Amino acid sequence: MVLEGGKSNWRIVFTAAVILLISSCHLFAQDLTELREDRRNKLDEIQYTEKLLSETADNKKNQVNQVKLMNRQISNRESVIRSIRQELEYFEKSISSKEDTVELLQVEVKELKEEYGRMIVTAYMTRRSYDKAQYILAASDFNQAYKRIKYLQQYSRFRIQQAEEIKEKASELEIQVSKLENEKTVQGRLLNQRQKEIASLNNQKSNKDQFVKQLSRKEKELRKELRDKRQIYNQIENEIRRILAEAIGESSEGGDFGMTPEMKIISNEFGQNKGRHAWPVERGVITSKYGRHQHEVLKNIVIENSGIDITTDSGQSIRSVFEGKVNSIMSFKGANLTVVIQHGEYFTVYHGLVDVLVKKGDIVSRLEPIGKAFKADNSNRSQMQFQIWKGTDSVDPELWLAR
Repeated sequence: MVLEGGKSNWRIVFTAAVILLISSCHLFAQDLTELREDRRNKLDEIQYTEKLLSETADNKKNQVNQVKLMNRQISNRESVIRSIRQELEYFEKSISSKEDTVELLQVEVKELKEEYGRMIVTAYMTRRSYDKAQYILAASDFNQAYKRIKYLQQYSRFRIQQAEEIKEKASELEIQVSKLENEKTVQGRLLNQRQKEIASLNNQKSNKDQFVKQLSRKEKELRKELRDKRQIYNQIENEIRRILAEAIGESSEGGDFGMTPEMKIISNEFGQNKGRHAWPVERGVITSKYGRHQHEVLKNIVIENSGIDITTDSGQSIRSVFEGKVNSIMSFKGANLTVVIQHGEYFTVYHGLVDVLVKKGDIVSRLEPIGKAFKADNSNRSQMQFQIWKGTDSVDPELWLAR
């Protein structure tokens, strides 16, 4: 009988292969939690956007923002579908890996059982010829008898070990089969969810296209509205640049933007918190992104946005995203109030406020309310614009806010 050698080699290979396959599943799963969390957030925002859309479905004012909400809804839905596809790809790999693992375990259990069976047969045939005592007494000398005793002890232990190993591998096989079936069930649910999301996406795109088609008939009205907004935003941006130029002028005499040691600490912390800053509203939807993009309705019209537009529930509080000093409060004809807060070399701008609670020179803390978002007549939602400037350059606020 051979206790080690050729017969054990296949076991080493199989065990290594099973470990590799199982560990690869863990590697696939590392990003799965993050993927699902991001999808939950997107679905939550879809639900919130749906609420904003339903509350203002009959409102004839600022219908362009209605299109922006629809675009955001579509973008989030597409993101959810991509997320589901990525998770399905994970399950395809994971299921394939587990099927290989199950197959390997089945072969290993079969081989173990066959080997154990051969041992039992050998033991039975040996017992028929003579018992253990006779086997030992038949030794030619004491040394040989001792070796036979040790061999029988080793043989007995090996049989017990083999039986335990069969039980362990059979149990492991059962666990892997159960996991495989569970993953196939989840995969089926994901496939159904993807089909529903695709149907919803197609429906939303169709509704948006019809709405945009209706709005395009009001081109003259929309162009006037766009000119008025551009005029206001140009005034705000020119004033912001004047404020920054003034701060730079102070820095040439008294240091970085005329900062105190405390303000320098705030400036460093503001920069270090990129991607983790609080939102200027408790809850809202970005309906216009930073930078240049095509107008939602008017053809061949490009919008340049120095910040992001956020649509939220009506009258929601606007809050400072970080500790800082109120640099100025601006007011322009035909526009709501704008608050500028300095955080060292960084400036945050909050446009579209009413009932402002702060004044120039105030020190504000993180999340401190500074006013309320303007609520148009007969509207159940508000809209504000948020900007971040580093020195004299505007930056994309979305990259600085917590996800």
